[in-house]
Amino acid sequence: MASTELLAALASAGATAIVSSVASDAWQALRDRVARILGRGDDQREVVQGEVMDEVRAAILRASGTDRPAIVAAQRERVSALLAEAMAGDPVAAEETRSLIAEFAPIVGIEGVGGDQHAHAEGDAQQAVQYTGVQTNTFKRD
Repeated sequence: MASTELLAALASAGATAIVSSVASDAWQALRDRVARILGRGDDQREVVQGEVMDEVRAAILRASGTDRPAIVAAQRERVSALLAEAMAGDPVAAEETRSLIAEFAPIVGIEGVGGDQHAHAEGDAQQAVQYTGVQTNTFKRD
């Protein structure tokens, strides 16, 4: 099973691809794939999750003005939470989400960031490095 951090990053990347595609020609195919991932093999649940994706799309398309960034962020978080929940309960969902990102991110114009990261911490030092996206870090001292 993948680490919690890896699943959270994968859920975030998947949510970004999904939210970025709401106005694209790829939306219907992407929506259907996400509904299958979230439905976890249950046809009725898949229908419900497809409706949730329709709600996400409608909220983003209705958003305008100064409220738009907050609405888009809220919908991205909503989708990320749904993906994280699905992946936590089903390891296959993580692989399907990876596949979804690889297939749809280039279509909707999300470019991956490549390169090497090297980090070193000693003693009580803690660090977190991310190339792109949103990252929240919480460091606890034992």
